[in-house]
Amino acid sequence: MTTPDDTLTPGEDRHADNELKKLRLELEHGAKFFEGSTKASPELMGDWLDHVANYEAQHKNARMLTVYTYVGQPNFRDETDLTDEEIGPELERLLQLMADNDVVLDVLAPEDYDDRTLYRFVTEELFIEGTDDIRIPGSFKHFTYEEFHPNPRYDVVNRCAEFIELLAKGNFDKLTWGMDSPFYDRTQSPHGFKARPEVRQKLDELVARWHPMVVLD
Repeated sequence: MTTPDDTLTPGEDRHADNELKKLRLELEHGAKFFEGSTKASPELMGDWLDHVANYEAQHKNARMLTVYTYVGQPNFRDETDLTDEEIGPELERLLQLMADNDVVLDVLAPEDYDDRTLYRFVTEELFIEGTDDIRIPGSFKHFTYEEFHPNPRYDVVNRCAEFIELLAKGNFDKLTWGMDSPFYDRTQSPHGFKARPEVRQKLDELVARWHPMVVLD
């Protein structure tokens, strides 16, 4: 007796298995999946779906801890007790202890803050932040300093840089996420960044007046 599965190639079989995993995540956890512009291999997608399922299973019954407890309650000194020579090494020590326990502090504009500012943030703010007691091999919890303390200068500079890069490439099918909402065409996907037709036309006309050009920096 021949079944439909007998005619599937290994790749098609893996794809079908991934679709079942997606359906299970949708039914059990309310997950939503959106097709991206690039498609991962069936093997990579299957591994990622397994990772998501593992996370959701742990999350369902996970208790809440402070970050300080999650990373093992390391000893540390009050920032005011540390000299300028001591503060840098102590900050590095705490960041390494955090990384050893799968917690990472991302700083988008490190040149804007001194070691004392970051040490004070870690010990007085981040350590008391709540987090799920979920540990998955190979996974890290990332906290971003600028999410706690927004940096308008950094945001403005990078949004301008992204816009200049967009103009240099001259391809306006997609707009970067930093653009203002009226620039986007939301008719296809509420989460997409497709340029509105009239916006794309104006940008095409603008760049056409500039070429040939070279962006030096």
